[in-house]
Amino acid sequence: MRLKTLLALLLVVVPLLGFADASFVTYEKLSGTIPPCSPGFKCSAVLTSPWSSIGPVPLAMLGMFFYAIFFVQGLMYYFEKKEIVLGGTKLKMETALMFQGVFGAGFSAYLLYIMGVVLQAWCVYCLLSAATCIILFLLSGTTYLLAKKEPPHEVHI
Repeated sequence: MRLKTLLALLLVVVPLLGFADASFVTYEKLSGTIPPCSPGFKCSAVLTSPWSSIGPVPLAMLGMFFYAIFFVQGLMYYFEKKEIVLGGTKLKMETALMFQGVFGAGFSAYLLYIMGVVLQAWCVYCLLSAATCIILFLLSGTTYLLAKKEPPHEVHI
């Protein structure tokens, strides 16, 4: 299996894992319950903190949206769509994936700071989401770097 094919498959599968995690937390939050937590973690403290929502919208719901976009972009990359239009601007698919990966990793780093320094409490579901974002960052970065190494396509006239 080619490396590009493996990366493309992972860019489809990994966002599904993040989507499942975010969906579960969203469902629990909207149901008014706290998901079960592993010993040593303080999911309740994290998931009921002021940082767990933006207004009435749970961050996990925004995570669902993030992972859904990443999944669609991963499918597009798998089926070798070369470009995507965002806000009227054409981007190479690898560039769009990289932007998404950088955003996810950066936002996850911010939330890790909130958990570790501000709340001094860890949520296993949040850590799973952060790990998923870091993996997506690494995958998208690898696709970006591989695209930079590819020779330019020849134009025959």
